Amino acid sequence: MSASYIKKLFVAQAVMCGLLFFLIILGAGVRKADAGLSCPDWPLCLGQLIPPFNTQVFLEWFHRKIAMWVGVYALVMAYFILRRPDFRPRYSSWVLMSFGLFLIQAFLGKETVAQLLKAEIVTAHLLGGYLVHFINLGIFIKLKKAGNSSLVLENLGLKLGFTVLLILSFAQSFLGGLVSSHYAGMACMGFPTCNGAWWPEFHDQVALHFVHRLGAYALVMAVASLGIYVFKNKKADSYIKKISLTAMLLILIQLGLGIAMIFNHIDPALSVAHSAGSLGIFTCMALGVFHVSLR
Repeated sequence: MSASYIKKLFVAQAVMCGLLFFLIILGAGVRKADAGLSCPDWPLCLGQLIPPFNTQVFLEWFHRKIAMWVGVYALVMAYFILRRPDFRPRYSSWVLMSFGLFLIQAFLGKETVAQLLKAEIVTAHLLGGYLVHFINLGIFIKLKKAGNSSLVLENLGLKLGFTVLLILSFAQSFLGGLVSSHYAGMACMGFPTCNGAWWPEFHDQVALHFVHRLGAYALVMAVASLGIYVFKNKKADSYIKKISLTAMLLILIQLGLGIAMIFNHIDPALSVAHSAGSLGIFTCMALGVFHVSLR
């Protein structure tokens, strides 16, 4: 396999990961704009390929079209990765997982409309997007390391640390999705207290919101601890240090955005930025896990 071919695939896969990141955040924007049912039918929108637009209809229609073209791009990437026999053993399972999850995502997108934004379906659709992104980040790192064994970093402590943080960030994103889909964003008024109490009564939306806050505190401490460990670990390379530093900056921004949302009554722009920060932290953890694990 020529180095130039690998480099082209690597760049193309980087674009794929960027498109998936944009698509997930665009989906968050659709949700925050209450545009999820602006196209009440599927796969058409208001019975047309190109419907008459207002802001909400355009957002939902645009989200669907971007998802469709990302699916086409995924097929093209699968062809160019798997057309070479020497790549199939290394990448076939990853590509199949990616495309299989993408098909499930398409089904969940359809069901989101059919089930009238049922909270469980909306949350599953969000997490499905995270998983598709996760698998494609793995392909990205594998291509980055292809033919360059010097990029392999084997360290049990780093592997364990990034794995734990990956699980925590995914769980926190799951809780955030539940808060959003159950409209619990303003269930706790005020900060740092919740409705005037340090430990409020747990019921319905208040419990959901408060557990999400607790998860945020745990994640801040965990990211800070991992960052300190990474910068003290002599085996940590520059790539893993950059990932850790980025995650630490993002978690501070996330905390600020979360507090700002409470005092601005879930401003849509702040909310979308908060979703982007959450996905950014998850992306850092996934890159870290793959960098210290994959060959």
